[in-house]
Amino acid sequence: MAQAYTTNLLERAIKEIRRRTKTIESFPTPEALEKLVYLVICQLNESWGRKRLKGFTVWQMQKERAERIFTQKS
Repeated sequence: MAQAYTTNLLERAIKEIRRRTKTIESFPTPEALEKLVYLVICQLNESWGRKRLKGFTVWQMQKERAERIFTQKS
């Protein structure tokens, strides 16, 4: 039997969708549910996009430094 593995971000998104749909309980059309799921994902995407990644700035600076060195040699 195959197991499905998920990430914490995916589990967090599913938990948030369940939380939002639980409060409404019934939707007039399937499109209404799809719209709610879409809006929740958009909101999560915005909030996650603002978070800083640990160590990202150091990695970005190293990448830029390597690119400068590479272009100077050419």
